[in-house]
Amino acid sequence: MNTPDALPSLPYRRQFLRILQAFFLLFLLTPVRLSAAGETEPGAQRIPRGEVILPAQGTAGQACAVIFRLKQPAQSVSVTLQDAGGRTLTSAKGFLLPDRRPARFPYVYAALTGFSVYLEPAVYTLEYTVILENGRQIRKTRSLPVSAPQWPTETILLDERNTGIRTDQSEERRAQIDKLNAILFSAQEDAPRFTGPYQKPVDSERITSGFGDRREFVYTGGGSDISAHYGLDFGVPTGTPVRAAGSGRVVMAENRISTGWSVVLEHLPGLYSLYYHLDELLCAAGDTVTAGSIIGKSGATGLATGPHLHWEFRLNGEAVSPDFFLQDGFARLGADTFR
Repeated sequence: MNTPDALPSLPYRRQFLRILQAFFLLFLLTPVRLSAAGETEPGAQRIPRGEVILPAQGTAGQACAVIFRLKQPAQSVSVTLQDAGGRTLTSAKGFLLPDRRPARFPYVYAALTGFSVYLEPAVYTLEYTVILENGRQIRKTRSLPVSAPQWPTETILLDERNTGIRTDQSEERRAQIDKLNAILFSAQEDAPRFTGPYQKPVDSERITSGFGDRREFVYTGGGSDISAHYGLDFGVPTGTPVRAAGSGRVVMAENRISTGWSVVLEHLPGLYSLYYHLDELLCAAGDTVTAGSIIGKSGATGLATGPHLHWEFRLNGEAVSPDFFLQDGFARLGADTFR
């Protein structure tokens, strides 16, 4: 064996291995995109039609966004959350974000969904569907672990008046509930497109009841029931100015048995903010409001043990924490989603 003749080839072998390693790392780091046929492909093996950005995990009571960046318009985009048995827990249709027009993917859609405050920790299935303009359908699923916090509990003793409101079974109250639900579970195509930033409705840090708290209402004369709190209660005095958390359209401004003088604002298709127990309304259904404009004054109307403002967000009917919106979730997504 003539070993000296083999020595000069070693540097070339090392260089070749480095090239192979570089290509391997490039393969791993390239985002997975959707092809026209609906197959997931690494890199640009084919001309991609777009890409979908999905959450890595979820939390009960929180909102999340699934972002679709496409090279061509879509007929529709949607997401559903399913349990281990395949039962659909929540679903949402996506909508075009007209102010997001990156050159590479000029059509950006968002599908917002919320995880119920009653959701148990488990691994769920998130399914998304894209129907392109040419009719081609792309449908994919991924596993999504969802955690749940330890919700605080509180006991609320109701006087005779509040007991009567809480236990009211009248047709009038049922009609009010049905009317509100018809709004909150709808997503209008002509809805505003306000992606933020959102803000708190009052200048106060005094939270008297938190989002998701498990509250036991104890009735006069015995009996009780337990439910989750769907919003934040700000302990502010009667007459405190209440401001719109974001720009939008007033879709309800009226007196209700349970929530007193109430305002509901529509900000995006399927996204609403609610303001309860007001003492005075300063807006009317059909009005267009801007973020920070005064829509009413706080009070203690409806079921209330004292002056406060109840504020909540509903997303496709699900009560969700304001955190995503107060922390400007769209802007945080924007750093790597809308480039």
